[in-house]
Parts: sequence; C-alpha cells; structure tokens
Amino acid sequence: MAEQTGTSYFDEDHPGARFLADHALQLEVCRGLLALADGLPKTADHNLTQRLIEIFNAAWLGHVRFQDEVICPLLKRRRGEGQWGCAALFDRQHSEIRFANDELVETFRGAVSCGAASDTLAYLLRHVSERRRDHIEAEHVLLLPVLREAIAPIERKTYLEWAAANPLPFAGLGLDS
Repeated sequence: MAEQTGTSYFDEDHPGARFLADHALQLEVCRGLLALADGLPKTADHNLTQRLIEIFNAAWLGHVRFQDEVICPLLKRRRGEGQWGCAALFDRQHSEIRFANDELVETFRGAVSCGAASDTLAYLLRHVSERRRDHIEAEHVLLLPVLREAIAPIERKTYLEWAAANPLPFAGLGLDS
C-alpha cells in the first residue's frame, strides 16, 4: 500500500483494490442514471436504457455480496462484533437501495415496453442515483481508512479465494460509449 498525492491505492491482491473498483462501478451507474434522467421526458437514450437495465441489479448485488462476504467479516474480526457500528447502517442502506432499485427496474421496463417516459421515471432515476452515490460516499469515508490497515496473510489468501470465485461484474464499463 502506498500514498501518492493524497490518494491511496492498493495492490490488486488487496480487498481495498476491489473496494475502490466497485465504488467506481457504482458511481458510473449513477452517472448513467442521471444522464438518462436528463434526457427525459422528451427523449430517452434507448441504448443507455438497455445497458443500464442489463447491469443495474447485477452491479448492486455484486456490491452487497462483496460487503457481506468480505468487508463486513474482515472489519468485524478487526474491530469486534460490537465495536463496528457501521454494519447496521450499511445493512439498512443496502436493503433500502435494493427496494428502490427494484421499483426503478419495474418502472424502467414499463416505460420501455410502452415506449413512453414519465416524470416518475425521471424522479426515480435521480432518487436511486442519489441514494447510491450517498451510500458509496459514506462507505468510502467510513470503511476505506480501516482497509488501509495492513492485511494479514490469511486475510489476503481468503480474499483471493473469494475474488477468484466472484469476479467484479462489469469492471471498467463505460456507459457513455
């Protein structure tokens, strides 16, 4: 791990690298949602809409799974079960965002199938983007400092085994292309 101009980076075998890549993916999804909302209700970018529908839930489910199966257990081991108060907050946010995501996907599909965009869809796009972005920013502030701590060899090995079985969905995706 090293510091360079105030920004930390991790080697690829560290869960912090996956954490940052996942956050970049989530923020890219947020930018796509806002770009789509900005075109509504007059015009809808159907290509962007289809791409978002394809990746939207998979990217979020990958985020939650990584948190539940890697980050939370790592932090609980380091901080103790009762000492890590962020867990309940992030669990609640994950559930709330999943619910909003489901509502958005349902509205998306309805708009695509009838060929009409609505003010409700634009509102939901912005709402979900804002919730996701705020959540990612909170995780970045509260979790990244803990991930900067040295990782024990057994933690690294466990993470690498998990990562091999769970590749990051849609890494490096550009929704604007």
